[in-house]
Amino acid sequence: MSELPILSRTPMTLAEVEQDCSAVESWTENCDDIEAITKAVDWLNVVEEFLVRTSTEGRSRVLKAMRRLEVRIGQLNERRGAGRPSANCPRADNSIPRQRAAEFELMANNADVVEEVLAASSDDDPPTRRKVLKAIAATKKTEKKVATAKPKTAPPKGGPVDDGLGGPTYDPEVIAWLRLRFERGMSAAAISAATRSGDYSWPADRWPKGMSEGSVLACRSTIFHLQRFEELHPVKRRPRYSGKRLREIAARKRPLQPLDKVQWIVMKLTAALEGVEIEEYDLDSEYAQMILLDLYEDLGEHMGWVEKTVTAIRYHLDEVEVIEKIRKMREDTEGRTPAEIKAFRAKADQLERLRVWGEIGRGSDTAAAG
Repeated sequence: MSELPILSRTPMTLAEVEQDCSAVESWTENCDDIEAITKAVDWLNVVEEFLVRTSTEGRSRVLKAMRRLEVRIGQLNERRGAGRPSANCPRADNSIPRQRAAEFELMANNADVVEEVLAASSDDDPPTRRKVLKAIAATKKTEKKVATAKPKTAPPKGGPVDDGLGGPTYDPEVIAWLRLRFERGMSAAAISAATRSGDYSWPADRWPKGMSEGSVLACRSTIFHLQRFEELHPVKRRPRYSGKRLREIAARKRPLQPLDKVQWIVMKLTAALEGVEIEEYDLDSEYAQMILLDLYEDLGEHMGWVEKTVTAIRYHLDEVEVIEKIRKMREDTEGRTPAEIKAFRAKADQLERLRVWGEIGRGSDTAAAG
């Protein structure tokens, strides 16, 4: 196959770079002449050096074409080495250094990895041969690690069969359960007995045989390090809404008005409730269950008051909105004809009657005001 005519010139624009690189790649797919492809690679080297000196764009496209030509050379080298040379593939044993030929054959055997690197490259991070070879080496290392990995051992008798854990000491749910028991001051022996009897909501469906005292003590070290980590890396909680609002109220002009004081009380209560995380308390004991019932009833009373107060405030806001609308319908006469002024004032009188009758704010205000 003859050489491409474009090898005698240098592309000047990005459009020409793209067009010429595509032409070289298409030509190479059907070319079995290693020497001709090598000349095309040399031409691409010249183009790349020209772009480095004159521009920062287009270099990645040239290097992509160069890598694809090197993959093609590697494919032809393998065919030649296997003793099955093509009729159009001359034996050019000394045309490419041995180390470089080995790299091209490695790229040919991992063409999919090469294409992944090319797809992720750009002018800021061009696809050099070194980058491609490093990606191939990393892929082979990962494949070797997966191939030589030891299979997971079967879970112990009485253990879970669905999550592949090695025992209760590796179960995060068990660790959390043990941590709560230690925080309540229970001894390792008492905790072990509780696991065997299924007390304190022990996950007996997962670990029906419980834990020995030695296993409980082994988990204590894990819990200690977990606590140390949490102390050094505390969880950032969502900023409290109440803090910002309380600072706003404190900055208001004195003396505070009655509604200011009501808002202050509400936000102080909100601040106290924002500091409560119910899951942090021991909820398993009989006493806790009794208190939870009372707390549930108290929260219901609190929610009732909140709902009633919100409804009253919303009713007042709706009424204020209707009063303002009535005022505008009566007083805003600019640009209206006498007939329109009369009609708007009649509508305002109708809205006023509905407001006095108590219809506004109880569901029919939208229909009446429309």
